[in-house]
Order: sequence, then structure tokens, then C-alpha cells
Amino acid sequence: MPAPGGKLDPVAGIFGTTDRKRLFSMTVTKEGQTAPIVPRQYSLPNRAAKLADINLRRAAMGKPPLKDVQDSTWYYPSGARDGDLAVRMTKLRPEFDPKLVGGVLRFISRWGALGAKAQLGMGVIGFPIDGEPSYGELVGWLNMIAMPGKEAKLPAVDSMFFAKLPPPATSGFSPEDRRNTFWLKYQVRELWRSNQTLRHEMMGSVSGNTRLGARISLSWPYRLLSGHIEMRVWGWAPGGLANRDALVLQPIFKCLSAASPTPLGWHEYGATARDPNSAGLNRVEFVEQLLST
Repeated sequence: MPAPGGKLDPVAGIFGTTDRKRLFSMTVTKEGQTAPIVPRQYSLPNRAAKLADINLRRAAMGKPPLKDVQDSTWYYPSGARDGDLAVRMTKLRPEFDPKLVGGVLRFISRWGALGAKAQLGMGVIGFPIDGEPSYGELVGWLNMIAMPGKEAKLPAVDSMFFAKLPPPATSGFSPEDRRNTFWLKYQVRELWRSNQTLRHEMMGSVSGNTRLGARISLSWPYRLLSGHIEMRVWGWAPGGLANRDALVLQPIFKCLSAASPTPLGWHEYGATARDPNSAGLNRVEFVEQLLST
């Protein structure tokens, strides 16, 4: 939507709004064959822990305990796919530089996910060694809009965290087993067992027709070119959250650090105790650091 006064914010000016066309088009096509990933559902053997959790809450509400529950299960009814894809970008306005979006894709390939069901582990992408997009154009654009007094127009990376770690050795699953994702997701959810409001706000919830998306995403384990296997975790803890550092960021950092068999790779703007490398960086410099890491 246009900002007050009829002006578009910088991102909407590129990606478009209801009344304004975007400045580029992007198509994704298969290169050769992409292989289907099966099975179409993953169940976590957490029945006992889940039953204890539910009955604790039922007791607080004065309800009788349940005798049994089912293991938590995540569904992929359409079937996920894995393989090589080609991304082609076309500018729709002559003054637009598609390398700006290439820089965004580079950021996603290193720290996030692209497409549907990212909060269920899907969407990790990568580029060939000789085909990774440049990021100088994106950093230059961010510096251009980061004029004094206009920092609010920059991406809200100051409210986000990004982490990488090997699959947890304590999960009981082999490193490439995708159930590692759901085991770790359950450990993070348990951080707020006694605070259901915060638990739903950070991890999402479904109640009837009301759906609240998760603010924290965990990828499936994936193998690097080096042969090592890692997972990535990223999330958004808005500045408006009460005690966000003590109630959200510190507990997540401790949980992931305890689960990681090696030192946790953690990036968080301005949190010098958890991320010493962010000390003294402004928001654009922090983004540039993530693009080059």
C-alpha cells in the first residue's frame, strides 16, 4: 500500500502493490528432472512428552487428563520435490536492475528459504559455485535509501536472528533424517510451555479458522559441497515484544547452542554478547556481512 502522502515505500516500488506493477518478472523452471521427496508426512515419536504437556495445561484449566495422544505429524500432501531448477529474471522497466533481486536471492540462499512451507523445513536453495549472484548492487541500493532519518525504510534485520548448526546429536536420528527438524522445533516450542500466548506468537497456531503463522523457521538438514550436513534456523522477534531479549532471544540461543554438537553460528544485529562480529555495524553493514558470510 502507498505510504502516507501517496508515496510508495522502496520495496513496494520494486515488488509492486495492488495499484502498481512490479518492475521485474521471475520464472522458475526445471532443469532435467526433479525427484519427488517421500514420504509425504513425518511423525515425531513424542507421544509421552506431548501427553504430559497437554495434561499440564488441562490441569491448569480444571479439566481431566487425557489418557493418550498421537505423535506429532507434519504433512506434505502435494509431495515436495528436490533437484536442479533454473531461475530467470526479466526486467519490466528499462531503468530497473535485476541484480537487486539477485542479491535478495543470494541472501535467501545463505540464511533463509524460498517458496511455500518454509516453516516446515522446505525451500533451501543454493547456487552453483560460479553462478552465485553478486550483492554489490543490493548493498548500494540499501545505502541509497538509508538516508539520515530514514532508517525505518531499511529491512527490519534489527529484529531478526539467523543461525546455522549441525543436526543435533541428541535427537536420536541420523544427521540427514528430516525428523531432526521437527525434534528441534519441538525443543524450541517447549521454551514457552508456561506462556501459551508467546508460544503461539512465535511458533504459530491453528484454532478453528484462525491461523497464526510461525515467526521462527527451521530448515531440513542439507548436505554442503564440503560434505558437512547443517540446518538453518531464522526468525523474527519484533521490537514491540515485551522483554524480547530475556523471553525470546536468549532462550532460543541457549536452546540451539545446547543442541549443536559444534559452536553455534549465530548472527543477530547489535547483540554483541551473542554475536560479537555485529559490534559497531549499522544495518546495511550487517546485511553486507551476512551476504558475504
